[in-house]
Amino acid sequence: MPSATATQCEVRFFGQFEVRILGSPVERFRTRKAASLFAYLALKPGRWKPREALADLLWPESDDSRHSLSMALTFIRHEVEVRHHLPEGAVLRANRMAVSAADGVVTSDAAGFDDALAAASAASDADATMQRLVEAVGLYRGEMLPGFYDEWAIEEQHRHRERFLDALERLVVMASRCGRPEFALEHALRLVAEDPFREAPYRHAASLHLAMGRHDRAARLCAEMERRISGELGVPLSEDARHLQAISRAAPQGGRVTAHGARKSPKPRAADPLGSPEPPRGAVPLASRYYVVRPADQIFHDAIERGDSIVLLRGARQVGKTSLLARGLQGARDRGTGVASAQLQMLDRSILQSSNDLFLALARELHEQLELPDAPDDVWDARRGASPNLRRYFRRTVLPSAGNHLVWGLDEVDRLFGAPCADDLFSLLRSWNDERALDPAGQWAALTVVIAYSTEAHMLITDLNQSPFNVGTQVALRDFTQAEVDDLNVRHGSPLRTAEDRKRFATLLGGHPFLVRQGLYQLTVHGSSLDALEREALLEHGPYGDHLRRIGSLLARDGSLLACVQRIAEGATATDRDSFYRLRSAGIVTGESATSVSLRCGLYAGYIAQLGG
Repeated sequence: MPSATATQCEVRFFGQFEVRILGSPVERFRTRKAASLFAYLALKPGRWKPREALADLLWPESDDSRHSLSMALTFIRHEVEVRHHLPEGAVLRANRMAVSAADGVVTSDAAGFDDALAAASAASDADATMQRLVEAVGLYRGEMLPGFYDEWAIEEQHRHRERFLDALERLVVMASRCGRPEFALEHALRLVAEDPFREAPYRHAASLHLAMGRHDRAARLCAEMERRISGELGVPLSEDARHLQAISRAAPQGGRVTAHGARKSPKPRAADPLGSPEPPRGAVPLASRYYVVRPADQIFHDAIERGDSIVLLRGARQVGKTSLLARGLQGARDRGTGVASAQLQMLDRSILQSSNDLFLALARELHEQLELPDAPDDVWDARRGASPNLRRYFRRTVLPSAGNHLVWGLDEVDRLFGAPCADDLFSLLRSWNDERALDPAGQWAALTVVIAYSTEAHMLITDLNQSPFNVGTQVALRDFTQAEVDDLNVRHGSPLRTAEDRKRFATLLGGHPFLVRQGLYQLTVHGSSLDALEREALLEHGPYGDHLRRIGSLLARDGSLLACVQRIAEGATATDRDSFYRLRSAGIVTGESATSVSLRCGLYAGYIAQLGG
């Protein structure tokens, strides 16, 4: 009889649902619900699902859902273990409280698909990215779980289809930009076949045909696009689509005559098959192709996945903390972990004047986000004090309702700098960490608090012994490296075409994430030249006007800080510690200490020089 460790259960989700145990197919599951239950568990093996949640998920209207779940589990065991002479628990693991598919035993094409996309996002160059994307789209052999109509299955069908179409589009644009038009066209045509009622796939493929001089094929695609989009959907074509139609309908002899008498086809207007990149405003969207994965990302994700007590996400202003925090929280959601967050920047200043007001506001946000049974206003007792009230609310309501684990993200904690309530909040978080250390199996082991901030910790606290900043897992987010800027340049279509261009761009903007994305956006979307970007960078109404005015406003409020940064701009290599930390937190200077300080980029050097003038 095969051992449990040798067991391999392979599940196919795409195109058809199929389960194989040690290479032999499972002919059928006794009921459709049993098949749906096993598919749900096999999608994320190793994730224990509470029996109550499974019963509600698959039998939401049944008066005897727990019995239905038990019967379905019995059917599954018979088909995947008993029929294949495997011991109980080899594939399906269960106890009185929860159920899971065996991790390391159950594998699937869906897991391979997700892993390939994750590797594509983390890849360091275009070739590696495309290789992983090809691997992902190759695994998608049709709709996920066809014929399954449970709500969870429909959600997964939509989610994986969108990720598949997104991967195809990324392949098209990357291959186009890397000089591989035939490869790009192959995937563009698949995109048309998979997504025939959207305009963009037709434009991608038609643009590539035109770039290779194939007017007739481009014309046929444009005609099909018009029939599908305008004819069947009744939606007018965009200006870009009409422009492609006009070019594709023009006979090749309509082009200009070359020196040898041959006619050259009109050159189509440059088009980005993926459309314009989103403007760099605030956090980078979760689905963005322009998010740059840095070494800190893995440290951060690992800390959250381990369930560390306190995770400290630190970095200068506009370095990408909120974007990374959002991805960490989404990763936790994807693993079935409870997630809540608080944007301290959004709180009224008056709330920060009282610990009771702040703690009550945080509790109300938790109540709303987690849909908790007890509202904090109903259980808050003013006689207890702010800290005991929030602690009690966590112990009695938040943690019991959040499932196995809760990740609580606190963003823009700098807002508490100088506020009367800061010490009370930080002391409370530190006490929860200390209680967890004393009782690792206790209730506080189910909580991870993420603190995202820019200000140096010593400027936020008065008592190191009551601080969470010297006990948490440190994650320092830094500016882009040159290699990361180069990769982002490729994603934007390589507007910086030469090594000299990239050097000039780095001199102007360094690795400042926001400034780099803004610069590449200007070069790509607005068609600016690098010369124009350099020339207009410091202008009042230039691409960085608003950004520089905010820095000017900050410095204007503190004459000593302005004098300090002007000395640094003139070449001073040391400053006082307090000014150094404040300037570094604001993202104006960089350096490991007050004796090795410099301005963050050439743009800032030019702007500070103007202020001095």
